[in-house]
Amino acid sequence: MGYILILPTLEVLVISDCKKLDLTVEELELERKEGGSLRKLAIGGVPKLESLPKWILLGSTKTLQYLVIRLLENILTLPTWFQHLTSLQSLQISFCPKLLVLPEGMQHLTALKRLIIQGCPKLSKRCIEEIGEDWTKIAHVPYFYCDNR
Repeated sequence: MGYILILPTLEVLVISDCKKLDLTVEELELERKEGGSLRKLAIGGVPKLESLPKWILLGSTKTLQYLVIRLLENILTLPTWFQHLTSLQSLQISFCPKLLVLPEGMQHLTALKRLIIQGCPKLSKRCIEEIGEDWTKIAHVPYFYCDNR
């Protein structure tokens, strides 16, 4: 059984181009630590990843401000717990071709000031201003760029 210790003072984490990394193993035990300090996370180039790992949420709901999700070719959805990232200010989702929909509760991310979606054709269609199925979830974001515009 694997074991991950959430590092309480870690502020920036970049996981990139890890072709063999498997972050989806269900047997991983997560030590829950309150008061985490993760502010910036970039994750990409992890082909085995089909959804964001739960450890992002653990201890980081009030601290995570910047999130970059890119080159995750097998990710289909963002998790329902995404709405609890209340300090999130900037979100970039790039080149996730199978990503279908934004999670419910995105409209509750009131700190979100910048959203960029590119290279995600299915998701881009849902985010078309005024008429896209996900538009109401993101209409509050002051800076929104989508490559369908």
